[in-house]
Amino acid sequence: MEYPKLKLEEKQKTEFKSLILDNATFVQPTISLEVIKEDPSDNIVLECAVIAKANFIVTGDKHLLSLREYKGTRIVSPSSFMTNQ
Repeated sequence: MEYPKLKLEEKQKTEFKSLILDNATFVQPTISLEVIKEDPSDNIVLECAVIAKANFIVTGDKHLLSLREYKGTRIVSPSSFMTNQ
């Protein structure tokens, strides 16, 4: 999957993927939520955050960002996350 906004070179992409794989906790949602009506496919992000008891969702998605918080998980933009940590 490519994200042109990241503008990473191939070496950076490899390093970034490795960083994620080394530090991520992978979960399979066992609940089904219908919170975001405008884009139902975004609900899986919330489902995973709830199951993982995530502190943050870091995203550029406007539907998720409009929530600001869901069940104890703060939802922030990448720039906000980086400047407030």
